[in-house]
Amino acid sequence: MAKGARKPRSPKRQPRQERHIKVLICTEGAVTEPQYFEGISKPIQEIYHVTLDVIPGQHSDPVKVVEKCMEKREERENSKKNQDFPYVRCFAVVDVDHWDNPIKGKLSRLRQAILLAKENDINVLVSNIKFEVWLLWHKNTYDKSLDSKSLDRHCKNKDNKILKEGKNIVPDFPFQNWEEACKRANQHGRVKANSIGRNPSSALPRLFEALKALADQQQQQ
Repeated sequence: MAKGARKPRSPKRQPRQERHIKVLICTEGAVTEPQYFEGISKPIQEIYHVTLDVIPGQHSDPVKVVEKCMEKREERENSKKNQDFPYVRCFAVVDVDHWDNPIKGKLSRLRQAILLAKENDINVLVSNIKFEVWLLWHKNTYDKSLDSKSLDRHCKNKDNKILKEGKNIVPDFPFQNWEEACKRANQHGRVKANSIGRNPSSALPRLFEALKALADQQQQQ
């Protein structure tokens, strides 16, 4: 190399653009469930490197929740924005409540929703009798089989209070205790997605298993 000539610079490496992993969660409820997923969204992103996109329900039944999942997934897949990668998983969070009653010889709305979900690669996470039982397991062991109104009263008494007036979650709710909630829920049967467990039960642990699996896949890439 001639004296005084500059050594050619190596091209700068461009930082690798990581794929933005996003999971869709559509809920039957408009208040409690969205508040819960909002409460865990930040630690979920920090631990599993997954962003939750939560769509609250509006006077929804289980079939409408699954249909909303399908609609939002299609919107994202057809988006022209480069950063809008498709959802890697889609979940519909619903209750048994009164939705598992047959309608004039037809399948109940809950079982119709499960069939529709299976046909469209969507995971329905059913809580029996409803989502509040999953919240109770964040605080303590809960084994009682109650109807919806009795469960509401139980969630608002001073010993187990997780809800304020209406359906709002109390400010000091232990969102961080989802691992304990998973253990307690699994003691009542490992309810699979797109299936219905006994009262009380919840398939919400399957969500956290899916998030961990997605995090493991990202580490291997």
